[in-house]
Amino acid sequence: MDVRSESSVQTVLDSAAASANGIDVLVNCAGIQRFGNALETTLDDWNEVMQVNVTGAFLAARHAIPMMRRRGGGSIINVASIHARVTAGGRVAYVTSKTALIGLTRALSLDHAGDRIRVNVVLPGAVETPMLTDGWAQLRPDRTVEQMRSEVGAANPLGRIGTPDDVASAVVFLASDEATFITGAELVIDGGIVNKLALPVVPRNT
Repeated sequence: MDVRSESSVQTVLDSAAASANGIDVLVNCAGIQRFGNALETTLDDWNEVMQVNVTGAFLAARHAIPMMRRRGGGSIINVASIHARVTAGGRVAYVTSKTALIGLTRALSLDHAGDRIRVNVVLPGAVETPMLTDGWAQLRPDRTVEQMRSEVGAANPLGRIGTPDDVASAVVFLASDEATFITGAELVIDGGIVNKLALPVVPRNT
């Protein structure tokens, strides 16, 4: 579906609810990346990122919540990014959109707790997807995917980049009855990179 279009979102969710007798879980994972700072990012690029990454999640939640109410509750999981916490230059639209998803998660979790609808957000780090490798190709055309995988993985305390399954496992947990007392939470899935100081480490005198 086109998550930028409310009619498209409503049509797909109505179809899914009809075929499955309702909706219990919604995962908002549609996302795009556009590189550039505020001077380099066009308004069209800015609007496209916001429409896909933020408005799409809002529209899906807006139409799924009444369906979840009829089922007695549900779980919504938004997919943000560690770029909502720590970032690099040249990503103004992407960073803003992923930060907005955290705010959306907090607001929805409070507004619909009484409906027994839990809303949480995951913040993946570097996960090997086409968007990541395409970004590598744009930013580091001098490096192969294998070289970037090795270099970025070595920067993570756990020594590798993430896989889609790493994120999917966390999403399944948040959607499950194992997480019935978790709402409004942010779950970082990044191999420990946000805990790593970017400044050079000065050895301690012994």
